[in-house]
Amino acid sequence: MMMAWRRAMALAIVGPAAVASICLAQTASPPAAASPVYLQIAPVVTVHPEGTQYHRASPPLTGTTVGGALGAGVWLVPELAVEAEVLVDGLLSGAIVDSYSTRTEYTAESRDIVVGGHVRFCPRGGSHLEFTAGGGVVFSRFARRNGVTTSLFPPGAVTRWPDQETSTTQPTVSGSMAVAIPLSTRLELVPSVGARWIQREFDTDAWYFGVGRYMVHFSAALRFTP
Repeated sequence: MMMAWRRAMALAIVGPAAVASICLAQTASPPAAASPVYLQIAPVVTVHPEGTQYHRASPPLTGTTVGGALGAGVWLVPELAVEAEVLVDGLLSGAIVDSYSTRTEYTAESRDIVVGGHVRFCPRGGSHLEFTAGGGVVFSRFARRNGVTTSLFPPGAVTRWPDQETSTTQPTVSGSMAVAIPLSTRLELVPSVGARWIQREFDTDAWYFGVGRYMVHFSAALRFTP
């Protein structure tokens, strides 16, 4: 009789505990893991400050351009991802005057295409705040259009020049800060602000135009997880 009573007490204590443990385990089970791969597409607004310019030419080529970026990445762990990106910047254009023994006026143009990779870091897994750092290669095209030279000696003689184009390839590094805003289970809006440095060489059109090495860019990417 005493033995049966002890067994009943043990079942009364252990039984609910076991059921509770099973329920808690089921509740704590993580949901099905989302795909670690993602795609991004974004409009990019870039502010181009002035750079070092040939002293007989002015003003430096500056302004704001609108381009676009397409990227793909993979989360290695919840805090860290690697991604590849292609960015096509908008056309930067402006009038420049080159004065020496003659006065030459022309329209200067500059456009950058960036191919590179980034590391994307979240301070905590699942955090909305993200940081990127990376680098790559920039393919730059420069053009001089509608060139007109006015001679000072003798005065008034005018020469018109055919359009000229040059191109260069330079390394670049960049970094940004972003906030990932969930729109659905597979879609996020990722606004960001960042900066880029491009190696601009001496005695190239970038130098004659006064195109800056540093620029600030803003974007609002749509990130899709398949």
